[in-house]
Amino acid sequence: MRRLVVGGLVLCALSQLAVADPAGAAKPYDPPLGWSVGAGVATAMVPLAVGGGLLATTQDSTTKHAGIEVIAAGLALAPVVSHLIAHEWKRAAIFGVVPLVFGALAVGLLEGYRKDDLLDDGTPTPRVAFGAALAVELFASGAGLVDSLMARERARARSQTRGLRIVPTFGKNQIGLSLGGSM
Repeated sequence: MRRLVVGGLVLCALSQLAVADPAGAAKPYDPPLGWSVGAGVATAMVPLAVGGGLLATTQDSTTKHAGIEVIAAGLALAPVVSHLIAHEWKRAAIFGVVPLVFGALAVGLLEGYRKDDLLDDGTPTPRVAFGAALAVELFASGAGLVDSLMARERARARSQTRGLRIVPTFGKNQIGLSLGGSM
C-alpha cells in the first residue's frame, strides 16, 4: 500500500512539472489597451473632422457627398481597428458589421437620390432614414470602441482558463488523480 501511495504522489508531482510553464515560456498575451483604443478613436475622429470640414466649407454637392462618405468609412472602421490591435478577431467582425451595414445604407441613400435631395432639399422620409442610418452607425461604432476597453480583462480570463490540471485526490480508503482544465 505504501508503494502505491508513494507512486501516486511521484506521478502527481511529475505531471505537475510537465504541465507547469518552464521559466522561459511565453507569457499570456496582454493587449496594448492604450494603443488599441487610441487607434480606434483616431480612426473615428480624424475622418469625422475631415468629412465635417468638407461639409462645412463648400456648397458643391459632390464635395459634400465625399465628406459624408469619409465620415461613414471612419465610423465603420473604428471598432474593427481597435479590436484587431487587441487581437480580438471575432469581436472585430461582430462589432464591425453593424456600423458597416448602416454606413453602407447611409451612403447608398445618399448616392441613390438626386444630388441635393438628402442634404439640402427633398422629402422628409428619405432624409429621416439617412439621418437614422448615420445615427445608428455612430452609436454602434461607439459601442464597439467601449467594448474594446475591456480587452485586457477578456485576455486575462482566457489565459487563466487554459491548461491541463492534474491534482491528487485523497479520501477514506481511496487515492486518485483528478484531471481538469481546458483541452
